Amino acid sequence: MVGIALFCCLLIVSEIKSEAKDLPTQEVQEESVERNILSIERKGILETAMSLEGKIPYEWGGKPINEGWNKRWNKFNGLDCSGYVQWVYWTALGINTGLENTYAISNSCKQIKKSELQPGDLGLMFKGGSTEGRTNHVGIYLGDNNWIHCSSSADTVVVEDDIKYFKYFVRVDFQETSEEEYHEMLRIANERIKGLNKTIEEAEKYEEEKKSENLLGEELRKLIWEKQEKYKSSKEETITLFGIGIVRPK
Repeated sequence: MVGIALFCCLLIVSEIKSEAKDLPTQEVQEESVERNILSIERKGILETAMSLEGKIPYEWGGKPINEGWNKRWNKFNGLDCSGYVQWVYWTALGINTGLENTYAISNSCKQIKKSELQPGDLGLMFKGGSTEGRTNHVGIYLGDNNWIHCSSSADTVVVEDDIKYFKYFVRVDFQETSEEEYHEMLRIANERIKGLNKTIEEAEKYEEEKKSENLLGEELRKLIWEKQEKYKSSKEETITLFGIGIVRPK
């Protein structure tokens, strides 16, 4: 699960050009990181989505039980289309966004035009959930007219281009990290690495360069998840009903 959870961080860290030969605590310079226009979060969503391509079967009603790899997955048990979307966002952002079905997705997310699509946005056949006479479907936009989705006909997660039946497009509400915030997070991550007492002991078990990437990725992952949790909490309030605290959206 940890391997998948490093989603966006490993993607970013793989671009680091440092040739450090000292212990894994060596600071990685901010200038060595190359980024395109996608935010860290959107990169993470795409990386996480692609990680299951061809890896699990389609299962009607299949939902994730946790972020990262689910132990229940095998050649029979997997995810359905909305369960796949729920898992991707849960794993990439570290919070369960509640996107468990097409009804929840189409009603809780912001509708956008097709021309406004960004990588990580979602496409559905129509607004609403599946009924007896009408089945909805959802996929994740990858960019360049490509989509990734858990397909019943392919019986797995696949990438397809120009899916004509997606007519309703939405954007999940989450905070994206600006360029300035990213550099600050990288600085904090490096500071945290310096303060890890176990670094020298653990370095003996791994190749130094690989361990450095893992440590930085882990700290960046923690910062991203902390940010999303804080954002989610800011949109909720706790009320007391019959002596019981109940969390509801503001």
